[in-house]
Amino acid sequence: MAGGVWYYREGEQALGPVGDAELAGLVRRGLIAAGTFVRDGADGAWAAAGQALPHLFAQPSATKGSKWTDTSPHPWRRYFARSLDNALIGGITWSLLGIVFYSLAPEQAAAFFGLFERPGGQFVDAFLSLMVAIPGNALMVGMTGLSVGKWIFGVRVLRQGAPMGFFRAFRRELSVWVLGLGLGVPVISLFASIGALTRLEERGVTPWDFAQELEVTHRPESLGAGVMMWLAGAVLIGLQIAFRVAASR
Repeated sequence: MAGGVWYYREGEQALGPVGDAELAGLVRRGLIAAGTFVRDGADGAWAAAGQALPHLFAQPSATKGSKWTDTSPHPWRRYFARSLDNALIGGITWSLLGIVFYSLAPEQAAAFFGLFERPGGQFVDAFLSLMVAIPGNALMVGMTGLSVGKWIFGVRVLRQGAPMGFFRAFRRELSVWVLGLGLGVPVISLFASIGALTRLEERGVTPWDFAQELEVTHRPESLGAGVMMWLAGAVLIGLQIAFRVAASR
């Protein structure tokens, strides 16, 4: 079967349509078994999923892709990985931009950064901090499938088993910024995050990964990895509290 748009049967009811990535997510979550009947398109013939799509039920190779074989959704690991990357890359990028700006035009730089101290400045700061982190995040993920946060929290993003490249990763980062983070705008960001979380838990894939047919795998849980993630999460929360206290003074 060629694939693309799929229907699957639950009892006597035909459900769908779903795309390839969504179908794979349903398999990962156990909602579609090898014996579940699926069909390719509205007019295709029904066949067992294990026969029509054997690659979705094959055991992952122990040598290919290292040990990152966990494909089940891990929304909180992804959330903290993203938060750490945005804080780290956004902070570094802002610092470099500030150094260059002040060295070239100190008066204009002082006036620009002074905007953050005015009413509504925190909203502007959140918006721009997320935006300036996009190129750095895209470079790391596009070239390696990983970033600092993703490595710590055990999340890897690939396309057909290989890094997706900078430009595709840049488009993905833009989609995350808009659809997953709501541009960093308060309230809108909250609803955007909840929507992305719901989609991930229900379908096993986020809109931005589904659109580009990306594969997200995770490092299997272990004691060492768990300790590292908890420590990184505690540091991230501590830094956010420190930044808010400093900004309020």
